[in-house]
Amino acid sequence: AEQKLFDQAKALDWWSAALVEDPRWERAFEESERLAGETGAWGQMVGAYSNALERAKDKDVQKLTLLRLARVYESELGDPAHAVETHLRVLAIDPKDPDALASLDRLYLGAGMVDDLAEILRRRIEITTDPDEQLELYFRRGAIFADALGDLEQSLKCYASILDHDSRNRRALEAIEAIHFRREDWKHLYETYEKLIDTADADAEMADIYARMARLASDALNEEDKAIDLISRVLDIRGEEPQALAALADLTTRRGKWEELVEIVERQIAVAPSDGEQIVLYKHLGRIWEEKLGRERNALDAWLAADRIDGNDLETLRSLARLYRSTQAWDAMSQTIRRIIDVGQLTGSIDEAETIELYAQLGQLEGDVLGRVDEAVEAWRRVIAIDPSDFRALSALENLFTREARWEEAIDVLEKRALVLDDEVQRRETLLQAAATWEEKVEDFTRAAQVYERVRSSDPSNMTASERLEAIYRQQYKWTELVEILLERSELVTDVEQQIQLLNTVAKIYESEIGDQESASYVLQAAFKRDYS
Repeated sequence: AEQKLFDQAKALDWWSAALVEDPRWERAFEESERLAGETGAWGQMVGAYSNALERAKDKDVQKLTLLRLARVYESELGDPAHAVETHLRVLAIDPKDPDALASLDRLYLGAGMVDDLAEILRRRIEITTDPDEQLELYFRRGAIFADALGDLEQSLKCYASILDHDSRNRRALEAIEAIHFRREDWKHLYETYEKLIDTADADAEMADIYARMARLASDALNEEDKAIDLISRVLDIRGEEPQALAALADLTTRRGKWEELVEIVERQIAVAPSDGEQIVLYKHLGRIWEEKLGRERNALDAWLAADRIDGNDLETLRSLARLYRSTQAWDAMSQTIRRIIDVGQLTGSIDEAETIELYAQLGQLEGDVLGRVDEAVEAWRRVIAIDPSDFRALSALENLFTREARWEEAIDVLEKRALVLDDEVQRRETLLQAAATWEEKVEDFTRAAQVYERVRSSDPSNMTASERLEAIYRQQYKWTELVEILLERSELVTDVEQQIQLLNTVAKIYESEIGDQESASYVLQAAFKRDYS
């Protein structure tokens, strides 16, 4: 059908029917799965395998068909649940089938079904004859009990089984070490270290284990003499061995011998194998000088040494900034804050809130301490760029611009504040302040009038805006605008005498300045109606 009629679907029907008839026929299996792969008809293959299972009586044929069906579920249809169910049917026929057990191992692992996985691993261990593979399965089962199921006792039994086969298995001993550590079983942990000593391949390794034993004797078993003896062994083996020095440093810390600790940390720095470890030790040294000995200059030297190794370490930079503040090294502090911002933004290590605080510190430092107004302005503007509603920054910028008589920039800040104020009264007061600055400091009466008009628009009853607009429009001979202001005010005041006075003033403006006798007459009539006397 496929070759003559070019009909793959029909060919698949024939081959799958043949497969149902004889599941052992490899040609039928291969052609059916090839055609299913080319046409995507894997559902049809599921049906074929299901039909074959119904007809099969031989257990080997059933196993073979179930394993093929499970593969289709898992690999072709992406249906791990049915794949698991199918492999379990295989195990119902043959509980020790290695292919089904290995597949369930993989499927349970992928699905995170750790309880089932632990049981499958146990069954795989029972049937595995390869010693190396068996040990690896023990390791995996032990890790699942320890890390996923939290059953440390079962995990220990797995690793103990490994030691039964290989008493010097270092990996098993290290796993047991981790378990004893989690259980805080210090006595057995110490005994495990004694066994690990026998597995050490070289002096350096032995020294490392002695150092851990020393730490354990010191911190957990309260046997400081034993700890010191063990550290001495390490130093005898390797001289200035880092682990031994670390343990000695810990003991010295516990005893509060800070001057001695400084010497030990300096020895640690001298033998630290990498820049990263040196940085950690320099930081530790800086904290000792600052927090324990109160010697800020020495602390500063230590943090500067760390900074020379890695100039992009935020912890170092923050500590330098703190010490510069404490020692009043203001210019250095300013430079360091800038570096913190640059590094934090480059690495994404500081969030928006911290960035704002850093720019605020910088703005305060530049403006209030160093007197560098432009630098302060730039810093506060960075705050506003992130959070336009930061009133602290707005206030600082207003004060800086006012101090420097940079009136237009001060007005711009007032406008920004007005935009973010929620309280309408405060917003109008801020706009009045901006308008007054235009009028009194810049002497730009047109711009002042524009701002006063915004206040009047939101609150026609605001007498300050109304009166200042009256004065400006009189000065600029803007009679039409002035008439509008006075007429609006006459509608707002309640005193009749004031109303009449305002209307008379409007009438005079119409008559004398605008030359509109008709409007003047109309306004006078309105005044007369308010008081016929």
